[in-house]
Order: sequence, then C-alpha cells, then structure tokens
Amino acid sequence: MNSKSKRKSLPRLELEDYSFSWDTKPSILGKRYNENADDSSSDDEKIVVEKKRISKKEKKELERRKEQKLREIEEELLNLDNPRSVDQFDRLLLGSPNNSELWIKYMSFHLQATEFEKVRATAERALKTIDIKEQQERLNIWIALLNFENLYGTKETLEKCLEEAVRMNDDYTVYMKMLDIFVSSNKSQELDKLINKVSKKFKESLECWLNCSEAYFKIKEFSKARLLFQKALQSLVKKEHISFISRFALLENKYGFSEKAQTLFEHVLTTYPARTDVWSCYVDMLVKSNSIQIARQVLERARAQKLPPKKMKFLFTKSIAFEENHGNPEAVAVIKQEAERYISNYSKIFD
Repeated sequence: MNSKSKRKSLPRLELEDYSFSWDTKPSILGKRYNENADDSSSDDEKIVVEKKRISKKEKKELERRKEQKLREIEEELLNLDNPRSVDQFDRLLLGSPNNSELWIKYMSFHLQATEFEKVRATAERALKTIDIKEQQERLNIWIALLNFENLYGTKETLEKCLEEAVRMNDDYTVYMKMLDIFVSSNKSQELDKLINKVSKKFKESLECWLNCSEAYFKIKEFSKARLLFQKALQSLVKKEHISFISRFALLENKYGFSEKAQTLFEHVLTTYPARTDVWSCYVDMLVKSNSIQIARQVLERARAQKLPPKKMKFLFTKSIAFEENHGNPEAVAVIKQEAERYISNYSKIFD
C-alpha cells in the first residue's frame, strides 16, 4: 500500500463535545503517530487473525485499550491551554494560524528556555503567518516583541523593533503602547526621550498629552507631569483647555493629590461658571473620593449660579440624585422646593 492510499484509509476522530473533528493525518499526529504506524497496522492484523480465539473478556479489554489510546490522542490535539512542546504548538497553530495569544505563548515557551533567538524567530514567523487583515492580532505580536526587546534585548534591537513596529502599524498606537512598556519596567530615562518625541509629533493631540502626563504620575515623577501640563496648554487649541485641565485634575486626584485637583476645578469654574459638565465632573470626582460634604457644597454653589433653565434643570436633577444616594429624604425635599421656587420665579419674568 503506497503512502497516499494509506493516508486515505486512516480513521477519523469524531468528537461529540465539539463542533469540529480532527483527521488523524501524520502531519497532525506528528512523530508519535509515524513512529507507531507500522506497529499499529501489524497489531490490527493480529487482532483480526486471533479474533476467533479470544474470549469476551479479552475482547472487551482490547476495546478499552483502543478507546484509551484514542482519548490520549484527542487530549494531546485539544490541549490548547497548556501545550508543552514545539510539536504541540505547531499542531495547534496549524488550526489557528491567526491566534496571537497562541503565538505569544509559543514565544514565552522559548523565553522560559532562555532561547532568545527562537523568541524573535517565532515572532517573525507569526507576522509572516497572521493574515494582513487581522491588524489587532498582528499588533499584539509587535507589542509582545517590544516587551521582549525592552527586557532582554539591547538598545539597538529595541530601537530597530520600535522603528519597524511604527512603520507596520498605526504609529500613535505603537508609541502609546511603548509608553506603557517603559512605565511597567520603570525606565525613566527612556520614558523621557519617548515623551519628548511624541509630545512634538502629536502636539495637537489632547489624548497624547494626557497619556504622557499619566505615565509620569505612574512612576511618581509628579513635577515632570506638571511641567508637561504647562507645555500642553501652550500647544493645544484654546477650545480644548477646559477639557484638558479637568481631566488633568482627575489625574491629580487619582494619584493622591486631591487638593491640587480641587484647585484646578475651582480655577476652571471661576472662569467658566456656566459649564455644567465641569460642575458635574467635579462632583463625581469628590463622590468617588468619598468627599461627600465637599461635593454637597459644590452642588449648592452650582445651583446658586444664574444659569438658563436647561442648565438649572440638569443641576437640580443631579442634586436630587446625589441626596437620594448620599443624603436623606429631608434633603431631597429641600432641593425639590428650591427647584419649584426657581420655576416660579422664572415664570414671573415672562408674566
């Protein structure tokens, strides 16, 4: 029997609990199948010859062994969570060539064996294999490779990898991921250089300035974050200043500087008292920090502003919801009465 007809005669594993089946081809079963192929067929022939002479008990035992062997093959083929050999990874990747998570596990497998060149080779192979349309899957490989080069490569290999990653992907996305990588490894000098580069390249991007600022907050370089705050205001268009200041204030609060955060909000609201979105953001921040009494006072000041009905309705609604969650029925009743007086006074203007 030639190899082609032999392959055609191979059995098919039917897996009841899955929506697919596996063909027991040599390319899938690998070395384990090939090594035992001749022995298996020989054993089968013996079984056929001896069928008439074996007892029911022996026949049952043979069937049990066959089923056990089948289960072992199935388990090896379906072991997606914990492949433990190159062969297992290669078999799994034949069925899931676009799965970046599996490729990254393969890279980690080589990394655990300190086979650094194989890590790089696996990443390169992944990028050649994953469909060009699967941009997120490809980006995941690049990020994993950048992480690897940052920890185990040289300055030159990292720079080369970053340059190529930027060329092959959305540059802004890659640079922001690189910020995270330097932060997680606490490489402040490298972070300084990258922030200096991206703050020039994307100087009109509010998100870029905020991401860079938070990167400094994360590594406790607070003075650098505040210096960046000043540079951002010089670069961003004026209409984005309120949003940027408010969101920077949230960063100050997030990293433990509640007084500085409140000062920034107060500065904005002194200049722009009609910005109910800023009042709301300020109150939400205070509530999240459990500064309930301060939040209540801020809402009282907000309602004291002489604002259009639509804005006042928003403030009254927010105040009532606040007291329902953090106050008592009496406080809710007081605000409702205040709202009724506002409506009454406003109506008199047009009488």
